[in-house]
Amino acid sequence: MSELLNGGKPCVLATGGSIVASSPNWERLKNYAKTAWLRASPASHLSRVEIQGDYRPMKGRIDALGELKQILRSRERLYGEADMEVDTDRLGVSGSVAALSDFYLHHG
Repeated sequence: MSELLNGGKPCVLATGGSIVASSPNWERLKNYAKTAWLRASPASHLSRVEIQGDYRPMKGRIDALGELKQILRSRERLYGEADMEVDTDRLGVSGSVAALSDFYLHHG
């Protein structure tokens, strides 16, 4: 991440949702980049992960959806510190891309 942020070239960096749990990394990202919270329902998150074939960290969990809800709830305040929020469930892929593009064109 440091190389990208210090490189001086525009880029898109897709981090995992746990970036907010690492205070130094989250603070650095907020200080050097525009950030976006790609909000989705817990069910959508779980479905997307399953479609990708990567079930971590929910693989083998009895109440994966319940645990995911708890994780997202516990991080919501930190996610809310992002420069913008995009409701991906409501906007879909193309609408989310358009919202991100519009924001960064006017605030980049």
